[in-house]
Amino acid sequence: MMLRIWLLSSMLFFCQGVLAEKYIANGKIIAESVFPEVVKIYSTYGSQGAACTATIVGHNSLLTAAHCLDFFGPKAEAVEIVKGKYEGVVSVDCFLHPEFGSGTGFHDIALVKFPNNTFKDIFPIAATEPVPGQKFTIVGYGKFNFYASTTDGHKRMGTNTLDSVGRRFDFSGHHKNQGNNGQGTGQDVANLPGDSGGPMLVNKRVIGVSSSIDATLDSQSNVIGHYENVLFTDNLEFLRESALKESLHLAGLQNLDLR
Repeated sequence: MMLRIWLLSSMLFFCQGVLAEKYIANGKIIAESVFPEVVKIYSTYGSQGAACTATIVGHNSLLTAAHCLDFFGPKAEAVEIVKGKYEGVVSVDCFLHPEFGSGTGFHDIALVKFPNNTFKDIFPIAATEPVPGQKFTIVGYGKFNFYASTTDGHKRMGTNTLDSVGRRFDFSGHHKNQGNNGQGTGQDVANLPGDSGGPMLVNKRVIGVSSSIDATLDSQSNVIGHYENVLFTDNLEFLRESALKESLHLAGLQNLDLR
């Protein structure tokens, strides 16, 4: 039996009876100074809140998952960076893909706007899509084990290989640490809740955004990770329109052509 689980933390979301409040499995712990372009965010709407991962993609913009900013309809009122080099910085506005929430399970990307020239550490959007078999890196905050009940707050990274390329990127990875010392090896990693919005990187360029996983509840030997493909046509259109209409700086975007 496979269950689709949104990768959100600090907010109680249930998916067919499974609490989606777990988080990079088998990821290697890294210092905050490594990948300063990746930060932990906390978004709020009224009394509700959600913690996720986000990527700095311009001097005034973050890229994250739409479900991190969607509170059952209303979008987040504020987004604050709560961990990383830019801790304490608060957003000006946020923008979700207009097709997110249509029931398709896709379009799970969003942009967060900050004052101009807030950020100096930037990962550009990739210029070309990868191919199946491509090795990639993922970075995120959260737990390292599907069954973990608490988070240790570390930033983690790891590598894996793409199984498929399309509207989203899919791959199979470990659901818990595989190292003999109880720590992650950083190999064959998987995204888990809490890594929502975090980047999939090839050559230090963003190709995807952490969205969800499929879990096999009978064995839990692996999970199937899903990352939204930022270069897929309608996602790229959203990025371009947002950059133009909302004065968002998105590094690398000016060099891309819509397919």
